[in-house]
Amino acid sequence: MEKKKISPIRTVLVLTCICAVISLLVAGVYAITKDTIAQNNEKKTEKAISEIFPNYTEKTAVSGEFDEKINAVYKVTTDAVSGYAVDVTAKGYGSDGINMMVGVDDTGKIISVVIVSATSETPGLGQNITKPQYTDGFKGLTAGQKADTISGATISSNGVQAGIDACLSAVEQASKGAK
Repeated sequence: MEKKKISPIRTVLVLTCICAVISLLVAGVYAITKDTIAQNNEKKTEKAISEIFPNYTEKTAVSGEFDEKINAVYKVTTDAVSGYAVDVTAKGYGSDGINMMVGVDDTGKIISVVIVSATSETPGLGQNITKPQYTDGFKGLTAGQKADTISGATISSNGVQAGIDACLSAVEQASKGAK
């Protein structure tokens, strides 16, 4: 019994067709879900800002040339206080990074830090950056000041500190007139 030879051109064509169909399917799923993803991201942003500035009355995006860690800077106004909410993603131990929302008042002091996502940080160690015992250590700090690191989770702690530093720099730029 003789084996039938398969043409290399046929193999390339079949694989190209398979890749094209899969690419179209992925593009179709993205097109269908992109609005839902954007709405979910907006809900996450609103929730994080609300944790920092309860009952805020206005949120305005501020543009500028900020550090690459900065996803967005918002000028936030409430009845009692105004300041900035900064969405930042810093490099941590895990590949997904540490996404957080940092509230800074008009004087440049940190109001609050909300860890939005740190799913790829080490469970039991790096995940401790999400606990209020750690994030509360940043309250009241200004540019140049550092919080304590978590023993055994130095990379995650340093990632949060790098994000905080980027936030404070972005707020300084924003308060000087970045529109």
